[in-house]
Amino acid sequence: MTDYVEEQANEIEALQSIYSEEFTEIDNAPWTFEIVVKSENSLSKDDEEEKLVIKARFRLGPSYPDETPEILLSSESDLTEDELSTLKDRMIQEAGENVGVAMIFTLVSIAQEWLTSVIDDRINEWELEKQRKEEDEERRAMEEEARRRGTPVTVETFRQWKETFLRETRTLKDTGTERRLTGRQLFEKDSSMIDSDKAFQDEDEFEFVNEDAKNLSIEPTS
Repeated sequence: MTDYVEEQANEIEALQSIYSEEFTEIDNAPWTFEIVVKSENSLSKDDEEEKLVIKARFRLGPSYPDETPEILLSSESDLTEDELSTLKDRMIQEAGENVGVAMIFTLVSIAQEWLTSVIDDRINEWELEKQRKEEDEERRAMEEEARRRGTPVTVETFRQWKETFLRETRTLKDTGTERRLTGRQLFEKDSSMIDSDKAFQDEDEFEFVNEDAKNLSIEPTS
C-alpha cells in the first residue's frame, strides 16, 4: 500500500531544497504551496531587463501522485489571462501524463520553458517591428530625395524625348494638323525633362546631347 503522506512529505522537502527562495508553504493538510517561476531570459523595457514571472500554487490531494494536483496560476508581470490559461492547460496536460510519479518539479520546469518561449516570441516581434520601421523610414527618405531632385535628364531620357518629339512632329505633318507646341514647349511638357539643367553638368554628356540637338531638324509650321 502506498504511503501517500510520506511520499508527499519527501517531495515537499526536495522542492524546498531546490526552490528555497521561491517556495512558500501555505498549508500541510493537505499540502498547499506556491512556487515563484521566472523566465530564463528577459526583455529590455525602459532600459531595464524584465523577466516574465508567475506564481504557481499547487494543492496535493490525499492520493497524490496517483492523482493530479490542483493548479492555480497568477501573473506577477504583464501576462494576459488568455496566456495564463494557455499555460495552465499545458501544465494540466503534463500532469495527466505523469500520474503515479512525483511531478511538481516537472510542472514547474514546463512553466519556466513556456515563459521563456513567450519572451523569445516578443523579442522576435519587436525586432521585426523595428526592422519594418527602419525600412519605412529609409523608403520615405528615398522618396523625398527623389521628389526633391526630380527625374534627372540623361542621354537615354533625352533620346526618348527626341524620338517622341519627332514622331509627334511627323504625325502632325502627315495629317496636316497645326502643331500647337514648339519643341521647347513639348520638352517642358514632359515631366521627365524638368531637371535638364542639373543633368547636363557633365561636360562629355552635355556635348553629346548638344550634338544630337544639332542634328535635330524640325520644319516650321505654317
